[in-house]
Amino acid sequence: MAGCDFYAREFGRKHRLIGKLSRYCRAITYTSRSGISKGMRRRGGLGFLPSFLTKETAEVKFLKGLSLNDAVVYDIGGYEGLMTLFFARVAQQVVTYEANPENVGRIAENLRLNQFKNCIVRQIAIGEQDGLVTLTFDELMVGRASVDPEICDELAKSSPHIRIVQVPLTSLDNDVERFALPDPTFIKIDIEGMEAAALTGMKRIIARCHPAMFIELHGTTPEDKRTNARAVMAQLRACGYRIYDVEAACYIPEAEPGTGRESHLYAAHETQKVTKKQNSEAGERSLSNLA
Repeated sequence: MAGCDFYAREFGRKHRLIGKLSRYCRAITYTSRSGISKGMRRRGGLGFLPSFLTKETAEVKFLKGLSLNDAVVYDIGGYEGLMTLFFARVAQQVVTYEANPENVGRIAENLRLNQFKNCIVRQIAIGEQDGLVTLTFDELMVGRASVDPEICDELAKSSPHIRIVQVPLTSLDNDVERFALPDPTFIKIDIEGMEAAALTGMKRIIARCHPAMFIELHGTTPEDKRTNARAVMAQLRACGYRIYDVEAACYIPEAEPGTGRESHLYAAHETQKVTKKQNSEAGERSLSNLA
């Protein structure tokens, strides 16, 4: 698929407009009125808009329904730290990974504004092994930065506001062992196409502590996303996980390899009893299948 098609599909007019407005608001500090960071102080973005003007996504509803009290949460792909703020409010500790230096500064500032002291921020990309990789992103869509080679190539060919930087890469297994970080009980992954590689790089952690996982799936084309979804789901099942499709609000049968339509997956290990309360009866019925 041509690069221009990729850019138009991934960054529509609405997304580009929001991106531009968000950049103009980067110096504004306010209390968020909507979204995952509602009620917390933040800088930048459009969280000052009243909640009735924004639609709460299935992703946000699901995360709000999880019980993360006293959990050790790993936020892999922190962007500007909105999920980190959400987790830090209830978790015992949060370890956030963000490769973009500019974003790391914003995470630190948002944590400072809310006086959260239970967070560690690591400025490094997460993948399968140690190394150095190219981070590519559109200046208006910093949250969609990626080190996935195919996504980077499409962005480089199509974006009118391209930025390319070299960043360090490591596996979660190596980073946890190297710096004696706490074992996670919950891992959120949103890293633009590198989901399967990240899972490969945390096999020892998965085998040791079976963390629950919340994963956003990406791909450059429908076929690429389908391939990625199948790779992620195959790895999770091989490690003993049951998988829930957040948008469809249903458990994914073992025989289903992945369609590419999945956007967010929740995975709980077969040894763990799922007792999470969801905001809809459909979600509660579906999650009961995972128990």
